[in-house]
Amino acid sequence: MTMSSQFSITEQIIAECRDDYVGLWSIVRRIRNAGMSENVKAIETTLALLTELLTQRRIIVGQFVDHEFREWKMNPEEVVVKIQREWTELGRDPNIGEIAWFVAARGLQ
Repeated sequence: MTMSSQFSITEQIIAECRDDYVGLWSIVRRIRNAGMSENVKAIETTLALLTELLTQRRIIVGQFVDHEFREWKMNPEEVVVKIQREWTELGRDPNIGEIAWFVAARGLQ
């Protein structure tokens, strides 16, 4: 994946997060559609992108509990470790509703 396509994916994700909650599955699908078919590379690319967006505080991560979004109170490194661990435990790409959801950080919405 080129830098320009990674930038484009990043901007698409942020734009989508401004409109609605975005599941991890959707981000993975965008990365795979950009040509990352190799599992290890797709996971590394996804986690690197999430690390960047979380560190820059452009997105917030959480999960739905009783139909309510609950933000994870963790630093970006802890979030990425959690996502990687749960993704590995799945043994496949995440599906709708699995592992995590993202929304644009307040002020960016």
